[in-house]
Amino acid sequence: MSVRKGNWLLLIVSVLVALLMAEALLRVSGLAMMHARFQCFDAVIGKVYCNSTEGTFSRTTYSNHLVINPDGMADREYPVTKPEGTLRVALLGDSFAASEYLPTEETFEGLLERQLSSQLGKPVEILNFGISAIETWNQLQIFHLRAVKYRPDITFLVFFWGNDIRDNIGQLKAGSPNPLLDEYDASLARRLKEMRKNFNKALWNNSMLYQVVHERYGHLERSFKRRFKPDYLERIDRVIAGEANGEALIDPGPGRSPMIDTEFTDDDPFFWDSEGWEITRQLILKLRAEAQAAGSRLVLLHFPSEGLVRSSISLPHGNFDDFLEQNDIPYVSLFQDYSALDDAELRKHFIPGDGHWTPYGHRYVARRTQDMLTGALSGQQPSP
Repeated sequence: MSVRKGNWLLLIVSVLVALLMAEALLRVSGLAMMHARFQCFDAVIGKVYCNSTEGTFSRTTYSNHLVINPDGMADREYPVTKPEGTLRVALLGDSFAASEYLPTEETFEGLLERQLSSQLGKPVEILNFGISAIETWNQLQIFHLRAVKYRPDITFLVFFWGNDIRDNIGQLKAGSPNPLLDEYDASLARRLKEMRKNFNKALWNNSMLYQVVHERYGHLERSFKRRFKPDYLERIDRVIAGEANGEALIDPGPGRSPMIDTEFTDDDPFFWDSEGWEITRQLILKLRAEAQAAGSRLVLLHFPSEGLVRSSISLPHGNFDDFLEQNDIPYVSLFQDYSALDDAELRKHFIPGDGHWTPYGHRYVARRTQDMLTGALSGQQPSP
């Protein structure tokens, strides 16, 4: 072995020993491991849950022992082959559907599963494919790549007005694999990105040293981004969260409702003729077609955030209802429900300062969607 190679080997061994010693010191220091990270990266879908992962998930005052099953669902494990006589529902959505912070029996998924099984007199399984921070674009990919193999009788899409539309157009503009074009073969660059990101996630879940270093760096990066975040994004976020009631509105021109700044796609949810809504309509129609081809029927729940309920900004939810009716998609809208509630009652549905549903909110959603799902499932014979 040459002197140069020996020096490099000695350097590598020294670095590894130093890292192991630092890890050991942190482990005996009394410092607790931070919560597990549950999200991994998929080269096509993007954000997914890490298969066969478990740990504590906390959201404000709620805490839950979350278990991700081997197929990446925040749910129990299901056989791919559907049991005879069983009806299946594939649940698609974001964090409202996933509800990682509550035990399944307290979520609308668990409540509906029990109620529908009792009402229909046969087993009903609701398979939760919801993943936090994803949108219709990813949900169509998940149906195609993951849900369809379970042969669901009903495909239940949970649609959130707070960010689904602007995130759909964001995916298009970012050049993500496009489910409308059946782009399900990821590039080599995205495959390598998947390997890198998931290796980092494994380090986080298993190394205290990595957690400490990563957290310090992340804090610095977030501080930098907050300092240079455009003001219009801050204003839109305040409107959605309910911290502002239509502040700093401008007039976008004849025939359009006032909004914050029409140069940016962040206001796409507020205009039915926007590019964001156009891509969203295409995604929903593609999902309906894929569900029908798989012997499933698409049904949908759509709802606003607490802040949007009280905002003076008009949303085109009536246009969306008309679109769903014209395309024979059964749906439940919570716009009128929430608008009719007084402030005290509305607050019972949402976690303060967070915006997700409380257990009370989940029970309400289960009651409001039970009849729609009963009707959709009643006309279904369990597919083989």
